[in-house]
Amino acid sequence: MSTEEQDKLQQQRDRRKRINRIKTGIIMTISIWMLVSFISIIVLCICLIKTNIKLNKFINSGVNNEVSSENQMWNRKKYPVKILMMHMQM
Repeated sequence: MSTEEQDKLQQQRDRRKRINRIKTGIIMTISIWMLVSFISIIVLCICLIKTNIKLNKFINSGVNNEVSSENQMWNRKKYPVKILMMHMQM
């Protein structure tokens, strides 16, 4: 083999190594982004569930308060207020 052939062969080897490094870098970057996205989805789902539980507790406590206040209105015979509230909710 002449020196030129060896140089060309070395250049091809270097190019293959460079291409393989680029491929590996792209694959690692995509893998890391997928992992970060997956972890973010899990964290956001957990936050959503916690918020949903808090909202349900808040709504249920509000419903209980409304029911007790409506019962007080009926007991006081304030029918016009009850009718007005029913129309406002629609």
